[in-house]
Amino acid sequence: MRDTSPEVEAMYNEMLMSLPPGRKLAMAFEMFEAGKVLLLAGIRAEYGDQDELTEKLMVFERMYRGDLSVEQMEWYKNAIRADREERN
Repeated sequence: MRDTSPEVEAMYNEMLMSLPPGRKLAMAFEMFEAGKVLLLAGIRAEYGDQDELTEKLMVFERMYRGDLSVEQMEWYKNAIRADREERN
């Protein structure tokens, strides 16, 4: 279903394309962060509040499980844990 006319969609696309590269990049970062917030909200709804490290690992796993092998996933998760231990 489309609720936007082709003319308005073309105007919107033209406006986006005319933005400076830095603004486009900032918008991409903002959308990525908004996605992480929504993902974390879903995790909390499903599992309740967890400690910060567990939540971080769950977000990481949901974001990248389709892109990384099981071995790569475990390597990165172990690196995140080690980094956390180093900071404490």
